[in-house]
Amino acid sequence: MRMKILLGLAVAWLSSEIVSAATDKVVCYHGTWSRYRNGNGQFTVSDIDPTLCTHIIYSFVGINTDGTINLLDRALDITNGNFANFVSLKKRNSKVKTLVAVGGWNEGSLKYSNVAASSSLRANFIQSALNLVQTYKFDGFDLDWEYPGQRGGAAADIVSVAEISYLDIINVMAYDFHGSWDGVTGQNAPLYASSIETGSTRLLNVDAAIRGWIQRGADPQKIALGLGVYGRSYTLSSSSNTALGAPVSGAGNQGPYTGESGMLGYNEICELQRGGGWTTVWDEQQKVPYTYKGNQWVGYDNPKSIAIKVNYAKSLNLGGVMIWSIETEDFRGICGPKYPLLNAIRSALGTLGESNDDDTANEPPAEEPPAQEPPAEESPAEEPPADDGTAPADGGSTDLCTKAGYVRDPLNCNIFYYCLPVGTSYVPLKQQCNSGLYFDEAAQTCNWPQLVSGC
Repeated sequence: MRMKILLGLAVAWLSSEIVSAATDKVVCYHGTWSRYRNGNGQFTVSDIDPTLCTHIIYSFVGINTDGTINLLDRALDITNGNFANFVSLKKRNSKVKTLVAVGGWNEGSLKYSNVAASSSLRANFIQSALNLVQTYKFDGFDLDWEYPGQRGGAAADIVSVAEISYLDIINVMAYDFHGSWDGVTGQNAPLYASSIETGSTRLLNVDAAIRGWIQRGADPQKIALGLGVYGRSYTLSSSSNTALGAPVSGAGNQGPYTGESGMLGYNEICELQRGGGWTTVWDEQQKVPYTYKGNQWVGYDNPKSIAIKVNYAKSLNLGGVMIWSIETEDFRGICGPKYPLLNAIRSALGTLGESNDDDTANEPPAEEPPAQEPPAEESPAEEPPADDGTAPADGGSTDLCTKAGYVRDPLNCNIFYYCLPVGTSYVPLKQQCNSGLYFDEAAQTCNWPQLVSGC
């Protein structure tokens, strides 16, 4: 049966997978750029507890315009041995599956749409992805295409992706339902609709999305319900109006680790709350909390709401849950016991206290020598063209980056950059809107020229 994509997803193929009829998968994404964060926010492979997840996904690699895999951080992945160290997590838990993900938001959609539309480019992609998995001994491969049919992709992508029957897991990204782009406060990942919502906005919640997938033919046992380990933040127009749906003047202040306006990692949220002065409200209708202080407002998930969502997944006999992403958990235990959200997941699944550990689980991760370079055809050494959205920008564009996030090119409204925090500075990654569109800094997306101010 054909399915239409209701919201973002990532799909995974595994070299081997034990099929069961239980809600038992805990898929954990790891954003490797967290290696470059400051202070308590810095997160490396050695910080991952492989006993808390059944599947761990290394994020991300990209693709070149010819469909071959492009390593986005070759120095980290290869020279520093990050691939090898990641796969070595299996030494601490032999049951865990280690996968590598291609895609992500910064990669855009156009290249993926072009590759999907060409039999020769698809063949390049398939062979290159297979080489990557086999060379570095990953258990599987995850496609995080954001998004089929959007951001320059073709409408036909939606059917071609959804009809693939060889997927082991469909990771449904059931978050980012609301953000500062709405102009009012809203929950990042509400389980159910609020009574203040009307019309199509009543579909912007976890329940509507998951049931939509199932009603359109998705196998519940292949669905992993995505859980956000972060919140969406807002700057209130008036600190006297802190309710759900209150007007906002823009995104919330950036956090000390993620460095991005409009979002905060769970570790940043709990540290702010620990500092005092924050009021936390439980939203009984939507089954999630929000918290505020002064003109700052954050909708997020805590252990209570996470447990409710896990029980929801169990009630629908879903295959499991997924988290984005492990490095914004309270992995250092600054606010209490380490990994409170992942432990809430395990408790709700009934696996808290059970051990997946091998005898070596308490040993430190083995430091392996850097892996050998892959064959040239699977990850070309040459840098991709600057306009393919993966390469750092040239020249004075570094002056554009004063904080993490997206910024438009002052000379060409069709071009924009993602400013990646690296230590105390930023690396601009050049991207380009589809032909005829301009980058809208207010909406943080490509838009029709007549709707974009300043161009």
